[in-house]
Amino acid sequence: MSSTGTGGTLGSPTPTVTTPTPTITSPSSSTGTGGTVTTICLVGIQPISNEIPSSYELYQNYPNPFNPTTKIKFDIAMFPLYERGVRGVLIKLYDILGCEIAVLVNEQLKPGKYEVDWDASNYPSGVYYYKLSSGDFTETRKMILVK
Repeated sequence: MSSTGTGGTLGSPTPTVTTPTPTITSPSSSTGTGGTVTTICLVGIQPISNEIPSSYELYQNYPNPFNPTTKIKFDIAMFPLYERGVRGVLIKLYDILGCEIAVLVNEQLKPGKYEVDWDASNYPSGVYYYKLSSGDFTETRKMILVK
């Protein structure tokens, strides 16, 4: 998915955020030498505020523990060196062994506050990790799926 459209400039007081059109995909999996990475059912990335954060942040998912869906909120900060005001954002999910099981977000996003839902209906109970990466920023948090 990608987002296009007009937005604010680095100097504008109230930049706008353009969201991609939400899509729903069927679960599918592919196997390779490293294991199985599953494409998950993702409703979409939703901006949750017009506020532009001053720093990156990955929040604890809610609810936690959860069954079967949870929300993950994250902030993408505004820095003067952004090219065209967008930043590559990646959120990956890992199982307790550290194996990548899914990619929730792989997009160019404008600075802002966002939320993404994860439907874990096709996953077993257990501890999972989610990691936000953007530029030099990386943060990981733990969540628990209880069925």
